[in-house]
Amino acid sequence: MKFRKKAYRLRAVAGVWIATMLFLIVAMLGWAMDTSYVAYVVQQLQVAADAAALAGAAEAKTDLPLARLRAQATGAANTAGMTASVPDPVLLELNEANLPDGDIVTGRFYRWDHPIEGHLAGDFVETTLLGHVNSVKAVARRTDTSLNGRLPLLFGPIFGVDTTEVSRDAIAMVGGATGAGLIVLCPDCECALDFSGTTQLTLANAPGYTGESIIQVNSDASGCMPNRGALCADGNAVDITAPGINLVAKGPESYCLSGLDESDVPPINPGMPYIPDPLAGLPEPDYLLMPDRDCIGGFGCSNKACVGGLDDGFHCNSNDDCPGGACGVAPKLCHQGDNADQVCTSVPFDCPNGTCVTTIRVRPGYYSGGIRITSSTLKLVLESGVYSLDHTGIGPDSGLVVTAGNFDASAGVMLHIVNDGVVYLGGNGTIIVNPIEDETNIYNGVSIFQSRTNFQDATIIGTDDMFLDGTYYFPHNKLIVGGEGLALGNQLLTWELDMHGTGTYTILYDGENPAPGYKVWLVK
Repeated sequence: MKFRKKAYRLRAVAGVWIATMLFLIVAMLGWAMDTSYVAYVVQQLQVAADAAALAGAAEAKTDLPLARLRAQATGAANTAGMTASVPDPVLLELNEANLPDGDIVTGRFYRWDHPIEGHLAGDFVETTLLGHVNSVKAVARRTDTSLNGRLPLLFGPIFGVDTTEVSRDAIAMVGGATGAGLIVLCPDCECALDFSGTTQLTLANAPGYTGESIIQVNSDASGCMPNRGALCADGNAVDITAPGINLVAKGPESYCLSGLDESDVPPINPGMPYIPDPLAGLPEPDYLLMPDRDCIGGFGCSNKACVGGLDDGFHCNSNDDCPGGACGVAPKLCHQGDNADQVCTSVPFDCPNGTCVTTIRVRPGYYSGGIRITSSTLKLVLESGVYSLDHTGIGPDSGLVVTAGNFDASAGVMLHIVNDGVVYLGGNGTIIVNPIEDETNIYNGVSIFQSRTNFQDATIIGTDDMFLDGTYYFPHNKLIVGGEGLALGNQLLTWELDMHGTGTYTILYDGENPAPGYKVWLVK
């Protein structure tokens, strides 16, 4: 009997232990499953935050309301957790007030220390200022304040814990641009973009173009000690107006600003993607297949024109160039004034409010000795087409050299500077250069194209009587710009740019030759 009672007591104790252990096992299994479930939801929230931030950043350069809508829609396309076995979409509030603790926040992310603005690498500063925004932060959460509410647990209610709070965030940054009005192409030049003096550069959109244009500097040079970075500016009167300056070079030493106030420069973005030359695939004209027109104005060149015949008034070197006429003294015509383009012999009687100048009409072709205008009494009028301008190597520089006189290429040209030809535009005359406007022409929109094998520096000294339109392309040489300012075409692509002087230089980008589109990537 005693043995039976003892066995009964042992069975009772064992039952308690078994029940206790089963409860603990179930609790541990529930805890493990809930822990795994929460970890899985956290992963879902991170994926949703990443995707929402990337979607928003893709629109952040141009349309902030759309950026918020894209981020919200992308978040909702993802799920995190379940309610009654139904997956819950990740719901993000638009946060139009851009509160720092909101679900979708637009701002500026600093990849590197920025001493001028007082920020460190990794800082994210909330802003809604278009042009300054370069990133979007998305916070995907299951909390008391989120639209989805807290995350329900699977086994937690058994133990009196019904829900928990979890959240994940991500920041995506946008770089590059759909358009670049100014691209400095050299990948490693120190001071590839160099400002000095009282220069003012304005990069804006041409009428009818609604996209964005930026300044892109492809150089990765850094180490401001001084004048070693990709961007250099020396002068307290330098003023740059543009949506932004993107530098491939990384860190604060990628640019050297001496004596400048922060308000004088647009946002500078180091560590941005390299933008390939948008005209790298444009073939150079084969000037050897063009008619050789010799040269104008240079050493040993003719300044004659056909008299009579089919080519009356056009440049010639001999009578053979003038069918039905003779190669003789070029006519004098009024330049500007009341009697513009009328025959004249003197000023002011024949040309009130104008000047009487020798006027030569010029046809497209290969000018083996280039074009050189150094006389204020000479005017060239170019027919529309492609011109290849060379330098004979004899006498002063030639190619496209205008130091005085008048150069009228308003009909639409593409000036191709080959071999050792030099570009120098300046003086006190009128200079007009317009590009070819023909969508079927591969050189449509390009006004000057210096050969990729011509490394001579090009110089443009701006005046009030200089009017440049179109794209100016100097793929492997430095362009030096100075003077009193000018409208510097619709796009400038150059190996290096040295800009100085006392004027305002304006580039009105029209969307031609677009750079690669925006790139977005996660930074956090």
